[in-house]
Amino acid sequence: MSTHDVNEWSEGSLQEDLWEGSEGDEWNPLIRRNGNKIQLWPGHRGIQIGHITPMLPAILSLVPHGPSISLVRKVVQFLQTVRYYPMDEPSEPEQGPDANTLIEEQDYQRWLSDRAGTPEQGFSVVMRLWEISKERPDEFDELKQLVGSDGLGIIEEIESIVFSDPPLAGIKFRPSPFPAESGKGSYWFKELSHGTRRILRILVSILYDQSTVILLEQPEDSVHPALLHKLIAVLRSHSDSSQFIVTSHSPMVFDLMSPDEIRLVTMQDGKTQVRSLAEEELVAAESFLRLEGSLSDFLETVQGG
Repeated sequence: MSTHDVNEWSEGSLQEDLWEGSEGDEWNPLIRRNGNKIQLWPGHRGIQIGHITPMLPAILSLVPHGPSISLVRKVVQFLQTVRYYPMDEPSEPEQGPDANTLIEEQDYQRWLSDRAGTPEQGFSVVMRLWEISKERPDEFDELKQLVGSDGLGIIEEIESIVFSDPPLAGIKFRPSPFPAESGKGSYWFKELSHGTRRILRILVSILYDQSTVILLEQPEDSVHPALLHKLIAVLRSHSDSSQFIVTSHSPMVFDLMSPDEIRLVTMQDGKTQVRSLAEEELVAAESFLRLEGSLSDFLETVQGG
């Protein structure tokens, strides 16, 4: 087992270590960086890299073989599957990457090329949905189940449609429930409510990327409170294959967590500090909850000092 430990800039010199160990054992430094120099393993003469060059990719490029290289490769592969999702979208959806209702083949191929070069380039829910509807039908069906009547209950049907002349494609959504008398049962993505678009963006990200670590920023924004506990349950159902790190200021989100899942983030002396609740705080939290208090109220007392 290994961990990549980035310390901090110190007097303009980056200190960076890769440690090796396992639970219950003492952790030992495997690779050490001091500024421009990397010491790979005992007896190695070391290598020089640029001051702001990332350490691990540089090692794989410059030292393709050696005692630690297979471990470095595994760490890099893991880190490449970490994804951060701010979940922001343009204030006017008609100006964003999902503005077009219909997909032209040339635009789809261009998007595939951009995505292959830079995965975060032009994040598009519609393009991703179109791809999995064609290439990954099991995931497309899973998404429909998650948002359908047996899941979140927000979308009755997701349809992939094709027009032959000229060749165009698209994705339409039938919200559930929808007013039957309106005569308009299906909608394009940009026509859905902000909260529904946000939930779809979260779920499509999870299914499409299948990341090992998923960082979500304030997933509760614009999501109806009655849906929030269902959304958190969906995240939990996928936590066997992915680790979710969620930032939030919402008491509703805190109250859906257990005390041992909480991490407090503070800024002290210009540095970000992250900590879990101390053992005595966990005991106090459990007692507080048994007295029918809420976890969000307890956290206010902790942060209030």
